[in-house]
Amino acid sequence: MSGCSGDDATDSTTTAGSVGSPTIVGAWERVGGDFSELSGMVATVASADADGIISSTPTNQYGFVVGDVKWASITEVSPREYTFADLLSDTANDTTSYIPGTIVIADDGATLEMSFQSGTIQEWARSG
Repeated sequence: MSGCSGDDATDSTTTAGSVGSPTIVGAWERVGGDFSELSGMVATVASADADGIISSTPTNQYGFVVGDVKWASITEVSPREYTFADLLSDTANDTTSYIPGTIVIADDGATLEMSFQSGTIQEWARSG
């Protein structure tokens, strides 16, 4: 918890355990990847041990709503890389489930990319 510089800009992009490394904590807006109709969704991670909660979402056919846990079990595996479970909604069967994925945060901490075994990806940018 010791400060390494007086730069305020580093405060929002570092974790207590990984000084200088970008963090998953913050608000993220979906900006690309597969299922582009979900672009504009915002998920917020309140702390290093919190889930990613949908804080804003466009009207969508999948049934995602504000308050849903979009990213569960977020676990840091190395600086800038996390494993997690992503909320999946199957509107045909009216069911939801979670699929495992990987999150990689860009060096500058401004974007992240999620990837899944199915080959699909999601791209998110820091919001606000």
